[in-house]
Amino acid sequence: MDGRVIESLARQVLALRGEYAFDTFWLGTRVKGAEDEATATALKREVNRRVGERVERLAPELLARLQSPDVRITLNYPEGTIEPRVTPLLIYGRYRKLSRQIPQSRWPCRWCGGQGCARCGGTGKRFAVTVEELLAGPILALSGATGSKFHSIGREDVDARMLGRGRPFILECRDPRRRTFDLGPVQEQVNREHAAEMGVEELRFADAALRDRLRLFAPDKTYSAVVHCLVPAARARVEALAGLRGVELTQETPRRVLHRRPNRVRRRTVRECAIEIPGDGPRVERFRITLRAESGTYIKEFISGDEGRTRPSVGGLLGAPCDCIELDVLEVHCDPLRDAPGRGAAQEVDEG
Repeated sequence: MDGRVIESLARQVLALRGEYAFDTFWLGTRVKGAEDEATATALKREVNRRVGERVERLAPELLARLQSPDVRITLNYPEGTIEPRVTPLLIYGRYRKLSRQIPQSRWPCRWCGGQGCARCGGTGKRFAVTVEELLAGPILALSGATGSKFHSIGREDVDARMLGRGRPFILECRDPRRRTFDLGPVQEQVNREHAAEMGVEELRFADAALRDRLRLFAPDKTYSAVVHCLVPAARARVEALAGLRGVELTQETPRRVLHRRPNRVRRRTVRECAIEIPGDGPRVERFRITLRAESGTYIKEFISGDEGRTRPSVGGLLGAPCDCIELDVLEVHCDPLRDAPGRGAAQEVDEG
């Protein structure tokens, strides 16, 4: 084995620290010219061992780690080159969406598919700004990452707000140059500069295990909706909605998303309801319904009935056509930092 190649490989690993900040690393080796598989396997192990030992001797503060290293490095032997792959930087938090004009994450322009065209002003986006972008901006600047991906437990419609404690999420930042910095000022900056659009709490660094667990949560959500009765409904019928408990819905894919989702039937449960009715007249034109529902429930369609595609519905129970004119998510009933993922409906739909 060529000791000069080993030394060069170790020095190249250390030189990466001039570009990326990392404390832990993993080495793998790709070899050429081995006589057979057994020889190749033995050679890989020996190159890994010798380069790893040399790196740790030259930089004792660096640690070789098999699970979740900051950077994975492939050593090419005997060519003497390396191929680094930086582990994404993961940040957990909860966001509140306070605007009814912005989406959670990027929506490609429907006309150009994200390539940029005259209709979207060359941006490739349907909406100029998103919750993800408002949050990611200062984090990408601090970390030097090249881009981001947003993971969350469901998402609300563009015209729905996310209130209460907020929705749990993980922001995944690609190819970060820095991995440690104070998230407190980031949280303060986002909340100060974008107070009309969003808020964020509980920012902290996360790991891949939490990101993977986040995908398994399918918790109940509590919603608040303002309902408009196109034909005023009898007050007694509206008041009776407060007695709904454990109602199973049959919901076909809503007409509004049929262009991007297959038509199929889902069964979801509305756990409980509460009603607020302004005034005291015998007929009701507008009221607020607060309800807790199983993950994946289409709330707007539960209210309107979606021309019979959701059964039962608020409109059907009242005997009057109804529309949801405002929708807020008040609570996502889980704490990913402490709870185990529960069984439930898959997070496949926009909420609302």
